[in-house]
Amino acid sequence: MASTSNQELAFTYSQQGIPIFVGQDFELWNVLMRTVFVSHELWDVIDEGYIAHTPEEVAAFTNEPQTYESPSKDLSSIFSMQMSFRNMRSFRTLDLSLRLTVLPLTVASLWLMATDNQASDAYGKVEFSDISGFKYLVSMNAMAFIYAAASVLISSCLGRFDAHWLFFVLDQAVAYLMVTSGAAATEVVYLAYEGDERASWSEACSYYGEFCNKAKVSLSLHMVAFACFMALSLVSAYRVFCKFEAPRPPPPAPSSNSKAGEEQVE
Repeated sequence: MASTSNQELAFTYSQQGIPIFVGQDFELWNVLMRTVFVSHELWDVIDEGYIAHTPEEVAAFTNEPQTYESPSKDLSSIFSMQMSFRNMRSFRTLDLSLRLTVLPLTVASLWLMATDNQASDAYGKVEFSDISGFKYLVSMNAMAFIYAAASVLISSCLGRFDAHWLFFVLDQAVAYLMVTSGAAATEVVYLAYEGDERASWSEACSYYGEFCNKAKVSLSLHMVAFACFMALSLVSAYRVFCKFEAPRPPPPAPSSNSKAGEEQVE
């Protein structure tokens, strides 16, 4: 049972029970290593760095009476790390699910818009390539599909390096481009249905009903894909910044009364 678990998590343990990182499941290895250091009261050295002491400071410390510290602080740290790992695993599953959801949405939206055309006896034939907003939508759907497919491949098959920062930047960029292309296409669809009397533009969907309907469905799928990228941008941001701990407040300065008491004792 243990060997199966180790094989699935793609790392092994040394003879001393220390997990060895071999390229995969960095998040789990990170949590386990922090747990090892905390349990041996060494995490302060990792977190704050080693502080060299003079022989006088070492002698003064060894002569002071040692006080027992409750292990509740260490236990709470271990518990919080285990919970953070559980959250990271859940977010990784959510991240992969959203990227897989984007694939059919962008393909369907692209296909509907790219094949959208209709001929009218009175006004001729209209195609999506005649409208710049629709061409922008098709281009963005193609780019979003390629990026989503590549990110799924990196997440599932090539997970031997930490790509969280890469996903964080690219998810933000793709979400921004998706909303701009959706806004451009929304304006075109609105004018096609409603027209603009102030600009002397009449509506066109009464003559090109099928064309307008397909454009509206394509735009709806595009906006759902955009919502997925918005969620992905939040997930990728969490997966990046959850690795950083909140800054610790500086220790309180000794009061004047305590200083006076120490001087009196001396």
